Amino acid sequence: MGTIALTTPSGGRPNIVSYSGDLRVIVGTFTFSSSYSTGGEAFDLAGSYGNLVRGTVVFVNFMPTTGGHLLVWDATNKKVKAYWSGTASAVLNEVTAATNLSGQGAIPFIAWVR
Repeated sequence: MGTIALTTPSGGRPNIVSYSGDLRVIVGTFTFSSSYSTGGEAFDLAGSYGNLVRGTVVFVNFMPTTGGHLLVWDATNKKVKAYWSGTASAVLNEVTAATNLSGQGAIPFIAWVR
């Protein structure tokens, strides 16, 4: 299972920006475990930071990894999936099970939550 960490600038509080009404933006990082699971690794902001996410996670966007992987948030299953270009340049394949992606380091993300 990967690790979620929220960005904490000076003052030690998570980097949260309130927008109109109940829509908020959370900035943080995600680090994969040393053994990727087929179907993605757990990414549950509400489960990890329920005090900050009062309702639903609307959208999550990840920065590209140093290894060239495309990360996609699976809202239904609360997971982050990793894809790579595979053998055909126009096709994206999910990373093979048990691949060690922890070397990609802390991957920045931005999440919109309610």
